[in-house]
Amino acid sequence: MCITTTTTIVEANIAQKAQAKEVPCQQPAYESEDEEEEEREETSPNLEQWVLAWIKYGVPEITNEEERIQMYTLLLALAGCVAMCIFTPEFAMWYFNPWNFNIFAWLGWFELKQYALNKTNTFTRWAMTQAGFKILGYRETEIGIELREEMEELKPFDYFYLRVNAVPDMVYLSHLSRYIFVNESVVGYSEWNLLNTVVSTALLVIVIDTSYAFLHWVLHCNRLVYTAIHRHHHRFIIPEKNFIDVRNYHPLELVLSSKVIFPSFYLCQALVGASHLSCVTAFLITVVVNCINHSEFDIRIPYIGFDSGDHEMHHRYPKNNMGMCCFWADKLMGTYRPYVGRVEE
Repeated sequence: MCITTTTTIVEANIAQKAQAKEVPCQQPAYESEDEEEEEREETSPNLEQWVLAWIKYGVPEITNEEERIQMYTLLLALAGCVAMCIFTPEFAMWYFNPWNFNIFAWLGWFELKQYALNKTNTFTRWAMTQAGFKILGYRETEIGIELREEMEELKPFDYFYLRVNAVPDMVYLSHLSRYIFVNESVVGYSEWNLLNTVVSTALLVIVIDTSYAFLHWVLHCNRLVYTAIHRHHHRFIIPEKNFIDVRNYHPLELVLSSKVIFPSFYLCQALVGASHLSCVTAFLITVVVNCINHSEFDIRIPYIGFDSGDHEMHHRYPKNNMGMCCFWADKLMGTYRPYVGRVEE
């Protein structure tokens, strides 16, 4: 059976607390959007906070049974990595270092990857702010404001997962970049055409979205699997830290995602061909869409069916909206739930 919805219970508890405190009609938390943005910049984790977190939170203290199960799952995955290094060292070297970098080049590539993702996240947020997108309506309700305040700070396990996830993320991007720029089947500029650029990009996004929706559904359908791997990501009922929230999940989920999504590139290559342009563009689209989905901005693209509120609905109602971009797979499976909470003009 799929995991039951947690949002109704959370909302009921918050409503009861508000009623008990006799909370009056909630006024806006900030007088202006600039004031809210300044407050967010001050409270967002910066480089110094990340370094301090690395030192402070080696392995975070386990405080509940869910964290214990998640840690056991991580230890099993690490045991598998150790076994791979012992029994198949050549395969392990290829898996963790497909470019065959020396230690300094590997660390340099690692830092470049982190820098590029952070800048992509910063640019996406800046662009959404400059475009003047409104805040999703549910977040400005009394319940939404309280949920945002309660889940604003990152916990020790959040920092722990973000640190650990940097390694499998590095492995995934190393293999993907090698596939794009070394694989002779992925053509360069001289062989670009409409099919292996525009059509290939669109097909890649659709196939990646469908593949991820299926994996996402699997992670929600079994209680043990959900608790052991995916439950941590749903600690935030209203995600709005952009790429920090995107990567704030169990490391094994990142490994599984890459194993499901990566074949999408091979499939599209076999169907319509692939180029450097289509692969890089499709990858960047998924990164930007993930940042938007985990932000507070209300962004809709009607012609392709994209609505940033759809992913908020997934965090509020975990058995719905498993997709990432267009959610057409959810509509076919009957798991789509449209956004509730928007105030239309």
